[in-house]
Amino acid sequence: MSNETETKALPAYRIYSVMPNGDKKPTWTEIGAAWKHKKDGKGFNLQFNARPLEGAQVVLREPKAKKVADQSSQMTFGRYDEANSQA
Repeated sequence: MSNETETKALPAYRIYSVMPNGDKKPTWTEIGAAWKHKKDGKGFNLQFNARPLEGAQVVLREPKAKKVADQSSQMTFGRYDEANSQA
């Protein structure tokens, strides 16, 4: 799958870097996206826009329906608070 094809379709997953934050909730930062292989469906193409920090956990999450409808195929960055209530 080419980069051009990937950017036209919405990703199957968003990639987050999750860092502990002491006694507070962990900080979730979106660092990329993943697209499922179209030919056989047995893998993913990952596109990272940033690297996770050392010691961070890397998490793949399905985009929420509202988030997918409101965004284009471009990645956004920032905290993903609602994931903590579902995880």
